Amino acid sequence: MESKEHIMDLEKYLKDNPDDLTMQQKVKLRREVHAEARESGVLSDEMVDYRLWLEKLPSRCESFADYLSGPLMRYAGGTILEVGCGPRARLARSLLDRGYNVEAIDPKLEMRSRIFRRESFTIDYPHLDSFQAVIALEPCEATELVIRACTQQKVPFFVVPCGSPHPRIDGTLDKTTAEWWAYLMNLNSKIRISPIELDKEFDLPVLIYQP
Repeated sequence: MESKEHIMDLEKYLKDNPDDLTMQQKVKLRREVHAEARESGVLSDEMVDYRLWLEKLPSRCESFADYLSGPLMRYAGGTILEVGCGPRARLARSLLDRGYNVEAIDPKLEMRSRIFRRESFTIDYPHLDSFQAVIALEPCEATELVIRACTQQKVPFFVVPCGSPHPRIDGTLDKTTAEWWAYLMNLNSKIRISPIELDKEFDLPVLIYQP
C-alpha cells in the first residue's frame, strides 16, 4: 500500500471523502496506509472501506444499509433505533433517505437533534420496547448490552459485531473473534447469523434476533 499510485489513490479518497470520514479517521487511515500505526494483522474499519473503494465496491455501511432494506420493511410502520452510530450516523442517514423512521445514539455523535442523540446504550435503556427494531454496525462494548436488552424485552435486532473481541459484561475477554461471536450467539437460542459478502476477502456477519 506504499507505492506512488496507492498514495495518489489515498489522497483522492481523502479529498473526495466518499465515506464521510472525520478528521481523526482520516489521520488514522493515512497512518495505516503508510504502515506507521499498524499494531497487528487486523485491518481497521477505515482501511477495509478504503480497500473496498479501491475495488469500486460499496462500503460496509452501504452494504449493511442495502441488506437492511429488505428485513426492515416489516418494521417500517414504527421507529428503528441505531446503537453506536459513530460520529456522523452514516447508516441512520442512509436509512432515513430510504424512507425509514430512524433514531441514532452514540456518545461520540457530532450532530445533535431529537433523532440524533449523544447517548450511550445501557442494559435498561429507557423505552426500548417502543422501537420496532434495533440495528448496529460494530457497536463495540455495547454489543452484548444490545443483545441482552433486546432478547429480554423481545425487540428484534440486526447487529454486526466487531471483527475483534470486546470485553464481556463480566470483564472476560475472549481470545479469538470466533469465540466472542459464539458467546454472543449463545446468549439466546433464537439468534442466528447471516453473512453479507463484501468482496472475496471481507464479509459482514449479521447477528439476527426476531422473536
